[in-house]
Amino acid sequence: MRASVNVACGSCGREFPVHPYRLSVGRGKYCSSKCRAKGVGLAIQKDLADQFFYTEAPNGCWLWARAVAKNGYGVLNVRGRSRRAHRVAYETFVGPIPRGLDVCHRCDVRRCVNPAHLFIGTRKDNLRDMSVKGRASAPAAKLTPTSVRAIRRMQQSDVPNSLIRRMYGVSAATLSAIRNARTWKHVY
Repeated sequence: MRASVNVACGSCGREFPVHPYRLSVGRGKYCSSKCRAKGVGLAIQKDLADQFFYTEAPNGCWLWARAVAKNGYGVLNVRGRSRRAHRVAYETFVGPIPRGLDVCHRCDVRRCVNPAHLFIGTRKDNLRDMSVKGRASAPAAKLTPTSVRAIRRMQQSDVPNSLIRRMYGVSAATLSAIRNARTWKHVY
């Protein structure tokens, strides 16, 4: 049996014994699985920090300079998954995002990835913030609260969906979402 050698853990720095063969094949860098997870996580975070390409705007925003989705948010690929750049920026530079919470922009610039402009909030907080800043309804929305009420009355009166769709220029999925209160929940 060969003697082991002592090496310093790549995460906590504690010395621990490792078989020389493990070192020769690139293993034995961490003293425990907990330290390995932490060390690998730090390596991923450093790699992500290196991927942040942005241009600084006069208002202090860091404008994402890579791929941008149709909705205006920056996107990047993290371990094979497409992720929103502002969420990755928050996780990389600030810390983990608690489950079920949103990363909101103080500056209201969707491409901004400046951690100083980002904060954590509930979906309700985000919607309230949008409303206060006058961004509550999309300017390109086809429907108004009045038209949604009319659609609901027509659906209750058994007017064919095909007729309603043609009248308002919306899809069957939109009518279903209105009928089942998945959208326009605030309109009665």
